[in-house]
Amino acid sequence: IKCDFHWSTAFPFLRLPPDSCLETAESLVIKVKDQNRGWKDSSVGKGLIKYQDLLRGKDEKVQETVELTHKALITSLTSNAGTLHVEYWLEKLSPLNAFPIPTLRLVNNHNIRGGVIRSMLDGGVFEPFPTWQIHLWEVGRIFHGDYSHWNESYPAAQKIFGPSVESLAIREAIRIQHSMLYSKDQSHGSYDVHMIQGISDFIRCLPTADKNTSLEKSVRFTYVILKNSHMHFSITSKKTAQDFLSKHALHNNAGPEVVFAGEFFIDNKSERFQSTGTPALIIDNNSGTFAPQKEKLHLLQTLLEFNFGKEYPIFSLDRSDPALNEYFEVNHIE
Repeated sequence: IKCDFHWSTAFPFLRLPPDSCLETAESLVIKVKDQNRGWKDSSVGKGLIKYQDLLRGKDEKVQETVELTHKALITSLTSNAGTLHVEYWLEKLSPLNAFPIPTLRLVNNHNIRGGVIRSMLDGGVFEPFPTWQIHLWEVGRIFHGDYSHWNESYPAAQKIFGPSVESLAIREAIRIQHSMLYSKDQSHGSYDVHMIQGISDFIRCLPTADKNTSLEKSVRFTYVILKNSHMHFSITSKKTAQDFLSKHALHNNAGPEVVFAGEFFIDNKSERFQSTGTPALIIDNNSGTFAPQKEKLHLLQTLLEFNFGKEYPIFSLDRSDPALNEYFEVNHIE
């Protein structure tokens, strides 16, 4: 079967191994997968480009044909899986030639059971419960592997992460709920995939209101950034089910650590918006479960601007910052 795809997508890389390590460095591995709905994506094949070969792109763009190979799961036999035509080049970064904004994969899950739970406990119109996940670039480099441990002085976190049998049962229940809400299995619902580039694309993919709250209210989201570089988030509110299904521990699959956590919403009603006409992402560290330090907010700002760019403002604010409360009130946040 012959399949001819044209992705026409650029994948920027921030750095290469030092010149002294190029001879012994591993090759750049390119993996091609077949996207499946309801099942794990299957492997088509993988190809290799030696780091030394990449240096040929210093002076001009290099076009190369990469042979793809596929390894069978059962027999472990390797077979030819086709060819991949790539083009690469090297650019020196400078203030005038900054690192390009990466293309990010945003997945929006629509979970039926979560919708049923919310409808039963909170009432309102039934619709599948939405969650989102997006893979961010350079999380480990920017945060230097420094994580936020669960807040041992927070009673609710103690019930989840404590050593008791009850806590063990709670964590297991959270993992089951997490698996359901972020599942790609069609028996749980459906999902959409959006390829986004920049903060405007990101904001455009988010809902501005929730059918089950006042349409005059703006939505807010709880989020966690995980050690595997994924950001998980969903709409939250004071309603029982909506609040439970958007807990930080649930987004984190009952894990004891996160890179960062809090809440965010979009500002499109403030005086700043009225004068500039541009929305802004307002994000904070408001998580009682993980209590990220305000001293790390500048790292969060750096991470988001690296991934989303600066087309629209991003404000990383401490949960006790008066400016956060002002944005909260003027945008009529649910």
